[in-house]
Amino acid sequence: MENTNQELVIINDASIELLKGAPQVLKTNRDRTENVKRIGNVILNNWKIAKAMEDGPEKMALLADIDNKSATYIEKAKINLKTSKEDRAAATQIMDEIKKYFTSCENEIDITKEGTPVNLIQKERNAYVTMMKKIQEERERQVKLETAKKTEAIDIVAEMSKIIVSATNQIITNAKTKLIDFVNNTTLETYDERLLKLTNHVVAPPSGQKLGELIGYPKLPIIINHHNIDEVLIIQTQTLRDYDFTNFSATYKEELLAFKNSKLDEFPSKKAELEEAKEREEAAERERLEEVERQKIAEAKRQEALKAAQDEQQKAAMVQQQERERLQEQENIRLQKEKQETEARVAEAQRVAREEEEAERLRNEQIKREKEQNQEIDIQASGDKTMQLFEETAELTTVTPDSKSTYRIEVTNPVGYLALAQFWFENEGKALDNAKIEKKSFGQIVTYAQTLAKKSNIKLENKFIVYHVEHSAK
Repeated sequence: MENTNQELVIINDASIELLKGAPQVLKTNRDRTENVKRIGNVILNNWKIAKAMEDGPEKMALLADIDNKSATYIEKAKINLKTSKEDRAAATQIMDEIKKYFTSCENEIDITKEGTPVNLIQKERNAYVTMMKKIQEERERQVKLETAKKTEAIDIVAEMSKIIVSATNQIITNAKTKLIDFVNNTTLETYDERLLKLTNHVVAPPSGQKLGELIGYPKLPIIINHHNIDEVLIIQTQTLRDYDFTNFSATYKEELLAFKNSKLDEFPSKKAELEEAKEREEAAERERLEEVERQKIAEAKRQEALKAAQDEQQKAAMVQQQERERLQEQENIRLQKEKQETEARVAEAQRVAREEEEAERLRNEQIKREKEQNQEIDIQASGDKTMQLFEETAELTTVTPDSKSTYRIEVTNPVGYLALAQFWFENEGKALDNAKIEKKSFGQIVTYAQTLAKKSNIKLENKFIVYHVEHSAK
């Protein structure tokens, strides 16, 4: 500080007289400049007049005279310029020194100048901001990862719940189908036994380990990214353990009891159906035996008639007649058999149609029930995900220093500059005129690319170009 004060004192003591005379020097230089300009304008006007004259000796003589005067003028102008510079040199040098001193003082507290306390403190703040940003980014990454895992767990629970819904509804459908088959497979011989068995049948839904085995742990119909196989199995097991089977048990008892009673109500008609079928079979068998007996009698009569025939011609005619009768009898048997088979097919088709209709009704009931239950599961899962997002937002709310972020481009290979130049030309340069394009430097092109990345997030994809994010405190 002492040296600086002494320097300032020296500058003031040595230059004060010169600075006092600076206004007069400036006035003298200004007058000299105006005089040189005035004479120059006169010479320029003479050139204009001479060039406007008609070609001839007079014009050429005048041009030669003006050229000589112009050469003399230029030399004098140079001398005047040198004199002006010499006259003001002492004063301007002192001014430059004073300016240099002021600039030096300002640089010592300039934040952009390397090594100043302000610059060093700003760097410390920038380092602190960068550290806090990294901590925040890592926390955001962890929170988002945790949120993604929790959200995926919600999806796993929802899908497992849907599997349970599907399995329990299938259990109900299977139990009903089993009752249908039990009734359909009843015969007259087993009628009383099966009626008693169905009457005494206790409707009890499966539970505990047996129910778990019926449901199982099938593969989930979703892509798992954040859980391993063991973690998925744990969630499935927990979902199965926590699932409320109360509604399933109540539905099973209610529907199976009603279904059992409906099948019991069908038993009398089932018996009538079996008896009717048996009667058809017995009647058909009686008709078949009667037809066989009738054919035997007819055949015996034909044989007797054949023996009683008087001549060969009469026998031949009788043989032909008997053959026609046999063919007609065979046709009658065929038609009778065909009728019985047709009736049997119709009865079977009606039975199959009834069974398919009932099976379709059971499937539709199951689909409707599953759709309603799955909608409830989706609503619950959606609500859980929304709450998870609220929790994530709360966890991401952190206090960080006020800062700004910029991009710094690192060119790892000189070839990268060519890529940057092409990038700049395609995005901005091609719309400029030649003069502006020629003035553009690689430094300006790099700055342009950095600014474009910050404002519009548009970046050059090139293996020789690396974008670094830099944080600075405000």
